[in-house]
Amino acid sequence: MLLAVVYSTVRFVEAYGLWHSRRWAEWFALIAGAIYMPVEIYELSRGVSPIKVGALAINVLIICTCIHASASGAFSLSLWPLASEP
Repeated sequence: MLLAVVYSTVRFVEAYGLWHSRRWAEWFALIAGAIYMPVEIYELSRGVSPIKVGALAINVLIICTCIHASASGAFSLSLWPLASEP
């Protein structure tokens, strides 16, 4: 139960930050997505399947895209030009 509350709180904070175009939320979302990488690698070590490889490949692609977009400044802030950064 406690883990479910923590997980939902993390996702709520991430969603709030992204909705309000906060720069910290971009990196928060990146870290929150990258947390699953060790689990996916562990599952691959237990046995390789096309679904496991595909899940890892998609997650790596998403993480790389987020890093590139955030580093180049083309992430959520460019979608909301009227948003103000505190």
